[in-house]
Order: sequence, then C-alpha cells, then structure tokens
Amino acid sequence: MVNAWSFGADKNKFLTDSTTIDSLMQFVGLNRVGLIDNKIKKPKESYLEFNAIAKGYGVDVIAEFLKTKAIYNYLVEIGGEVRVKGQNVEKKLPWRVGIDEPRFDGTQSVLKVIDLKDEAMQLLVPIESLR
Repeated sequence: MVNAWSFGADKNKFLTDSTTIDSLMQFVGLNRVGLIDNKIKKPKESYLEFNAIAKGYGVDVIAEFLKTKAIYNYLVEIGGEVRVKGQNVEKKLPWRVGIDEPRFDGTQSVLKVIDLKDEAMQLLVPIESLR
C-alpha cells in the first residue's frame, strides 16, 4: 500500500481505484509476519517497510535535545513524522496538523486538520501546506 501511494521506496504511484486497494489489502498486516527459529518469516509477496524509523528517531532525538534546553513549546517535523509539545506560542493555540486525503487522480488535499498537544504522529501532508 505504501508503494501504491508513493510513500514507500518505490516511487511509481500506480493506485487508481478502490478495487486496487481491496486487492492489495490481502498483503498488508503484521499478522502475516512471524518469528520462526529466530528468523523473520513472511509471504514472498509482502515486505517490511522501515521507511519511517529513522525519521521518527530523529524527531525523538531533537525533542529530547529541546527538553534539555528547557524548551517546552515546539513542533518538530521530519518528512511527515511529527512530535509536538505545548502549544504554538505565537498564535497562543494548539499545534495544528493536517490528515491527508489520498485521491485516485494523484492529487492530495487535507481531509481534516487536528490540534495536537504533547503528542506524536505520522503525517501524510507536508506541514508547509498548513501555514
């Protein structure tokens, strides 16, 4: 699914309709992966996507650094991985981030904007589009 939407390693978006989504969902899920004799086993047609681990770790490291500097109001975003603390001090409001609405024509739009405080999440819409 991540490759179908061009979020994974394969940047060739090919998803065109809900039928394609349904057919791909049979290959999705951690329940398809297991540990046997200390080896990871998975179906041949499935793969593990670790795309967000480094970005998420980077966000966490930066957040911990800010904490050591007594900074308690921040938004850290690296490639769609977001962690917020406190509030947007300039606006005196919670941090606002957008939830992507994937579209079959290849365009993107914000489905919903949510307020975050002291939370982390993975975004599918660039933060810049919400400013």
